[in-house]
Amino acid sequence: MNSQSPAPPTPPVSRLRPSQGWAFRAHQCAALVPLLFFVIGLSLAVGAEFSPSIETYPRVRYQPRLSAQSILGMWESQFKQRKLPEKRVVAVWGLADEGESLSENSQGLSLARELSRAGAHVRIFDPRWGQDEAGKFLPQAEFVENLLSACQGATDLVVNSDLSLFQSPDWEKVKTAMKGKLFFDCMSLADADKVRAADLAHFPIGGHGWPPWLDEEYQNFVEILLHKTKPQDRILLLPSSPLTTLSPRARWYLLLNYAAAPRKLLIGGPSNASGTAPQYQDWVRERNRQGKLKGAALDSILEETQADWILWFKQSDDFKTSDWQLEAVR
Repeated sequence: MNSQSPAPPTPPVSRLRPSQGWAFRAHQCAALVPLLFFVIGLSLAVGAEFSPSIETYPRVRYQPRLSAQSILGMWESQFKQRKLPEKRVVAVWGLADEGESLSENSQGLSLARELSRAGAHVRIFDPRWGQDEAGKFLPQAEFVENLLSACQGATDLVVNSDLSLFQSPDWEKVKTAMKGKLFFDCMSLADADKVRAADLAHFPIGGHGWPPWLDEEYQNFVEILLHKTKPQDRILLLPSSPLTTLSPRARWYLLLNYAAAPRKLLIGGPSNASGTAPQYQDWVRERNRQGKLKGAALDSILEETQADWILWFKQSDDFKTSDWQLEAVR
C-alpha cells in the first residue's frame, strides 16, 4: 500500500492579457528615467573643472553672527581692557546691499545688533534708512546723517553694504574723524592700499569667492620663492607685525607649504595655525600676545629650527607680494 499522499495539483498558469503586458513594460521604462538622468548628470560632473578665471566666482557673503564674533575676538586679541565692548564706539556704514529692502534680518542690521548686544555703542549711517525706518529694529542704536558723523570719535568702522558710496570715501578724513583705527570691511570692496595709506588697520571679513590659489600675486610670489631657495632649504615663517584678521582665508602659508615642497616651511604652533577656525583664532591671539620675535629670542628659535631663511609676513585676506619678505639667515 502506498502511504505517500498524492502530489498537489499544479496551479493554473496565469497569463497576462496584452493590455497588462504593455502596462508592465511602460512601468519598467518609467522606472529607468531617473537612472538615465543620474547617468547624464554624472557624466557632466566628471567633465566639469574649476574655472581658471576669478571673474566667474561670485563674492562670498559674510555671516553677521560669525562676523560679530570675529570682531569681538579681534578686540580681545588687540587690547587688554576690561569690559572691552562697552568701551567701543562702532561706526556702521550700511544696513543692506544695494537694491535690497530693509528687514529685521538684513545683514548689516543683524551685525549691528550683535555688537550692540555685546555692549558696544553702535552709530549707524545709511542714506536709505534712518531712525524712523530702522530704529524700530535697533532702538538702542544711534542714527546719523552722513559718513563722517558716524565716524566722529568712533573706535571702529564697520562697512556692511556694497553701496558705491562706501567703497571710495576720503579715507584720510575718515581716519581724522575716528578716535581709533580699526576698519572691519565686511564686503572686501575697499581699496586696501588707500586704507593702509590713511593709517587705518584694515580687517577684511567678507571676501572673494574664487579659490585663493588663483590669486595672481600669490602665483608670482611662489615663482620668486622657488627661484631664490633650494629644495632642501628650511624656511621659518614669522609675522612682521600684529596679525590683523581672524579670517581663515588669510592663511596663505598653508598654500605656500604645498607649493614650496619639498622645502620645509616652519611656523610656531603649527597645529592651531593649520587647524579649525576656532583653533586658528586662538593661534592669532597667541601670536599677538607674544609679539614680534627679535634679539636673543629670534636667535634662539633660529638655532632650534636650523632655518636657512626667514619669511616675514603681514597677515591679510588679500595677498600682497610686498607683505612677504624673504631674508637669508646664513
